[in-house]
Amino acid sequence: MKNIFYKKEYIFKKVEERRDGFICKVDNYILKLYKKKCHPHFELNTKLEEIDPTQKYFIWYQLITPSFVLMSPLKILKNPKQLTKKQYRHLQYGTHLLFRYNISHGNLPYNVMIDLNTNLPVIIDFDYGKLNASKQDLEIDRIAFLTHFSYAR
Repeated sequence: MKNIFYKKEYIFKKVEERRDGFICKVDNYILKLYKKKCHPHFELNTKLEEIDPTQKYFIWYQLITPSFVLMSPLKILKNPKQLTKKQYRHLQYGTHLLFRYNISHGNLPYNVMIDLNTNLPVIIDFDYGKLNASKQDLEIDRIAFLTHFSYAR
């Protein structure tokens, strides 16, 4: 991503407030500003970047500071039960990658969005995810995927 911070003026638009911080839109980017004592899961973010450097399946953060991260804008997934077959298989492969690397997400149903460039689902917000996840944590994500996502037939 290009550095958007060279400009003299920016318009920050608060999009959402979460338990751990704020989501803001600046130009064509999304920023997450963490509240005090909250921060991204640095080690997991690095692992996701290693596994998926092009962000085809996961959106990892571009770290600006420990409490300030940047990502590309995405579209809300309005109906997770109405994915196309291609979208469903894409998301299924993304979850398979997580399982293969022993990574749990922990809040999968509410953290899948659509990439504006590909119209395919991507998994976001791994702040509460776990590396070297237990079988139970991986099973929770598997059940969440099977329960919340399907394709229109």
